[in-house]
Amino acid sequence: MPLVIFQFLVLDFAINFQGLIIWSIACGLVNSSAYLAYYKALEIGPVSIVSSAVSGWLGVCVLISVIFFGESTTLAQVGCMVLILAGIILLSQTTNKGEIIGSALGWSILAMVILGWVLAALPQLSDSAGIFLPVFILKFFGGIGALVILRTTKIPITLPHGRSIWLIIVLVGSIDSAGFIFFAMGVIFLPVVVVAPIVAAHPMATVILAYMIFRERLRTIQWVGVMVTLSAVITLSALYG
Repeated sequence: MPLVIFQFLVLDFAINFQGLIIWSIACGLVNSSAYLAYYKALEIGPVSIVSSAVSGWLGVCVLISVIFFGESTTLAQVGCMVLILAGIILLSQTTNKGEIIGSALGWSILAMVILGWVLAALPQLSDSAGIFLPVFILKFFGGIGALVILRTTKIPITLPHGRSIWLIIVLVGSIDSAGFIFFAMGVIFLPVVVVAPIVAAHPMATVILAYMIFRERLRTIQWVGVMVTLSAVITLSALYG
């Protein structure tokens, strides 16, 4: 909220209220469904595989951007996207990959499709409402949408206990919001088809942090995935450097 106030007082951004209403509904209300599907998949399957599967939103995002929002891609960009997706697949190769077979994969695909739409449409919302307000709208409407879905499906809502859990929730929520803010800032300077593949490489950071913080041992094929993904991201960035 302080960043939203900063946007209006300092940046003096003029709001397109018609676009704000349309894209708030198109993005904010469906965003909650992506998160519910994502966390449901995490509840069933291993983190590394679910995270990698959901990262397929890259393809959905680019496809929607090209078909509906007039974005264009070059052969070099497409090649980098393919390498990033290949790297993500390699990153997901763990010894317990059989756990994902079943409903977890379905939830992951649902989250992938919805998140791809949200991130493809987010620049339209940013054009109408600036950088910070769209993220606030996504979170606000996302919370409302999640509450409606949980109430409608009669899924019980259990609040966590303990100060440490709430601190983790606040930290994770803040980092998640920061990710959306930086994405919105990125698409101001570069096309979605360039920003999306770089953002979609986040499983690489997840795997590396798991190795550094939790001392998880990575397989050789996962290290290959790290190198392939990193190389593709650097190449894609260099094309617009």
